[in-house]
Amino acid sequence: MGRRALVMFMVLSWMAFPVVVRIAEAQKIPTIAVMLPNGGDPYFQAKWYGYEMEAKRLKVNLIFYDAGGYANVNKQISQIEDVIQRKVDGIIFTATSSTATIPAIEKAIKAGIHVLNDNVICRTDMIKARVMKNDYEIGMLQATGLIELLGGKGKVVMLPGPAGADVAIDRKNGGEDTFKRFKGIQIVDVKWTESSSAPAMKVMEDILQAHPDLNAVHTFAGMVMQGAVQAIKAAGIKPGKIFVGSADMVDYQKRFMEEGWVQVLVPNTPVQMAKDAVRLCLDMIQKKPVPPMTWNRAVLVTPKTLPYYNWGDNAAPEGWKPSMSVSAK
Repeated sequence: MGRRALVMFMVLSWMAFPVVVRIAEAQKIPTIAVMLPNGGDPYFQAKWYGYEMEAKRLKVNLIFYDAGGYANVNKQISQIEDVIQRKVDGIIFTATSSTATIPAIEKAIKAGIHVLNDNVICRTDMIKARVMKNDYEIGMLQATGLIELLGGKGKVVMLPGPAGADVAIDRKNGGEDTFKRFKGIQIVDVKWTESSSAPAMKVMEDILQAHPDLNAVHTFAGMVMQGAVQAIKAAGIKPGKIFVGSADMVDYQKRFMEEGWVQVLVPNTPVQMAKDAVRLCLDMIQKKPVPPMTWNRAVLVTPKTLPYYNWGDNAAPEGWKPSMSVSAK
């Protein structure tokens, strides 16, 4: 090969190199870490199902991390460090704490990982895309439903869920602000509890002893609602004597409403929300434009409207079991 031909070959090879790199990048299967605060909660089980289904459709690898409860902030921070070491392409992040997790998440972003904030906010401006529900609005809608049933007057207790969790604080504030706009409503107690049925049941038992004339209970979400209903049942109180409200709507919540134990539910659509998160995180990885905020709105459901509610995006199918990872191969 002559000198001129050799030079021309080298130039053409160099020009082709970026194209080869882009093709290789396009063929690489992205890996996304899904980071949950309380994966055992039926609401997050519904989201887990949504993540899995969309990852399989889009041919994306998923790795799941569960902090095991909103109180386990340090565990989630440690998990973020592990994700950084694994050099994943993206993170779908639901925060245990909106502030304590900021340094670790910002470190992940600086390491080149695309972070999408999902469901519970992490308050850093470095996150450029979010898929969110409005928890203040959810608390407000639940209180509105209870106020309507009470006719604007009565004694109410609030079980706002895990202390310090922003999602719980926002729902409590939304409900409390709404109750206070009605002079006939008296909030007789506010008791924080883990997002679990057993501690919620114990708290509700104590409340029923202290307030036998209670008219309604505003609860954080499904597992706290379940504990409250169990306490009401154990006390021998008939269904409907105390109005019960909750966020979310998975299978057992629907059943409690059908049986008359629960009168107000405020679901968003967790399965669709999870699918949106996977799709948008993949768009970020592929450097496609994404909106800074994608809302997943909640609605108010009562026994009267329950038969007409579109159930599809609220729960995983019966018998489905979550996996700790999903492989696109």
